[in-house]
Amino acid sequence: MKKFVFILLIGLLTLSKADAQIEIKKKAEKKANQAIDDFLFGKKKNNEDNRSTTPSTEDVSYSTEGAMDDYTPSEVDIESLDLSQRVDFRILIDMLPEQTQGFVRSEKPQGVGYTTQGASFSTASKTYSKGDREMNITLNDYLGAEYLASAQSAQQFEFESTEGYAKSIKIDGIPGWVNFDYSDNSGTIVLYLAARFYTTVQAENTSESELIAVASDVKLSRLQSKLAE
Repeated sequence: MKKFVFILLIGLLTLSKADAQIEIKKKAEKKANQAIDDFLFGKKKNNEDNRSTTPSTEDVSYSTEGAMDDYTPSEVDIESLDLSQRVDFRILIDMLPEQTQGFVRSEKPQGVGYTTQGASFSTASKTYSKGDREMNITLNDYLGAEYLASAQSAQQFEFESTEGYAKSIKIDGIPGWVNFDYSDNSGTIVLYLAARFYTTVQAENTSESELIAVASDVKLSRLQSKLAE
């Protein structure tokens, strides 16, 4: 995203953890497994030897490269989910729509999961196309690391300049924020559920209303009643 968005968020939230989460989100939107590796280890670890020498973890640097070429979505039974554990990234992938607002998934899904003592993280990402336009949606589960999500959802704000705007927003009762860049009509919406799950929608040549419609199609609210149990 453009520099003014990062300046805005840093100025409003004044939290280094929030800035770190934005960096994770940005990388995850292009390639989820690369994002986890960069954030946790600072370099790519794709082979089995690297995975086996990392203690007290599971699914570290699990790459979906080649693993989902024949991906077929499955219906997710929300009631059967065990939310005392992080939701597997394969389930998060299935929770993302295959098509939304005229956009159709154009690449194989990406996902990764990481677990260590006291904290877990999983993320899923799908890329969509509509003519010559592209959109990316991610869905993430922070378990035991909720501070990363809560840091950005703690304040209500609204900002606008000649370059664009950013503001707090609610979609289907779920809080988050939207930012929009006037120069190329690019925008991002991020929604947070219970400071644990968040979804991100990012596109160029778009509008706020289109981003809202796509974010609503993710149906993050399906997890609300389950979290209340």
